Amino acid sequence: MESIEEHPYFFQSGRYEGMSLEWVFVKNPLYISRIYRNQFIHKRNYLKRVENRLELAIDTLQKKLRAMDVVKMCPICKEHKVHYFLLPDRGQVNSSLISCEKEECKKELKSFRPGELYTISDFLLIIPYMEKREAKSVISIFKKSHPIQLLASLV
Repeated sequence: MESIEEHPYFFQSGRYEGMSLEWVFVKNPLYISRIYRNQFIHKRNYLKRVENRLELAIDTLQKKLRAMDVVKMCPICKEHKVHYFLLPDRGQVNSSLISCEKEECKKELKSFRPGELYTISDFLLIIPYMEKREAKSVISIFKKSHPIQLLASLV
């Protein structure tokens, strides 16, 4: 993983009081995704109430997620590592709807089901807008494509 400037953050109140942002992410990524979403939706009001350190820590976490090594191979070409998942227009998200960065693979994936492709490492932006079941499926895709020991190293 490339060198990323650290901005540690520990929650000062609530159910995760005293816990680091990374620890909470590993235990409850959906909770962190809601905070991440609030940065964008309520940026002015939210950041007036919450220290700027939280914003920096979440940005650092997102950089770490993007820099993590991927372990899962593309099920279409079986040559490159996965980077995208398909959020289908209809039906459920599932772990087989993934592809690498090759245009041919992305095109083939979209031919299976209509929908939008998203970068797996950017799932924090997407899951707060999904039903809980679907969000858990996307989190599962992330966990299957990224090694557990790297996730644990965030803590």
